[in-house]
Amino acid sequence: MDWTGFLWAVFNIVTLSIPEEAFFVVFSLILLRRFDLLELKSKNIVKISAPIIFPACLTTILRMYAGFDMTFMPFVGIFSVFFLMIIMYKISGFKEILKVFICVTVSSLSIGMIQLSYIPLFMSGTSLTADSLNIPGFVTFIYALPERAIEFLLVAYILLRKKRFLRTNFIKIVTQTKALSLLTVGITVSNLAFVYIMSKAIFFDKLLFNISLIMQALIVVAVLITPLINTFLLLWAVNYITDKEAAMRFQIQEELKVSILDIRFFLKRGEYERIYEELEYLEKDTKSLFIEK
Repeated sequence: MDWTGFLWAVFNIVTLSIPEEAFFVVFSLILLRRFDLLELKSKNIVKISAPIIFPACLTTILRMYAGFDMTFMPFVGIFSVFFLMIIMYKISGFKEILKVFICVTVSSLSIGMIQLSYIPLFMSGTSLTADSLNIPGFVTFIYALPERAIEFLLVAYILLRKKRFLRTNFIKIVTQTKALSLLTVGITVSNLAFVYIMSKAIFFDKLLFNISLIMQALIVVAVLITPLINTFLLLWAVNYITDKEAAMRFQIQEELKVSILDIRFFLKRGEYERIYEELEYLEKDTKSLFIEK
């Protein structure tokens, strides 16, 4: 048995894979507003550890011993975390599963954007390639330190401002209607696909090879800005749709108040046919009050 390779694999799992998967799972839980699972309680240890340790070990084994294509490794992490979260947290129902999928996708997108923000420029200043960075060692560990720092600061910032974060249940808002759900899934998946394609082009296809540092920086910034613009458009669309629905509901509620006053007036005068007509009008309006689940 190659003990040296085994020890490097363990080193890779402990120092690289587990911290990355930990951010993956914790950030997904934050987006799901499951802060209860982040409390340091014995019952939460297994629930948190399983979606972290299993994908960390799986991706390392596939990378080092199975010769798995590295370009497809992100999908292994995404789907293993996604299914483990559904199983460990006993999530059921299409809408709840959809929420998990969106949060896991956003978390994976965040990791990809953090890596794109600094690794390409670091690689351009050294002779290292993506293939050499995938070999477990101290160099890979050093390269991952900025990513770990950014992830830690992001999670710490959100946890410190948990009360403010809890004021808006964004994931509930974007899944309250089929239109918003489809829009959210479409944009998040498109963003993830874009970042994946550009990461592959930059890291493995050497897109930035033999061009000036300024051009490299401009390309990286453009890649990072694109998902942010798409996310801004999503937020604008969500705000527009929810505001429009709120205005419609307010208008109907005002009409209901008028109808109630009319019914009381007709009741006093014994005009029961008019009351029946008014009730039919009320039934029509109350149906349009409820957003499609």
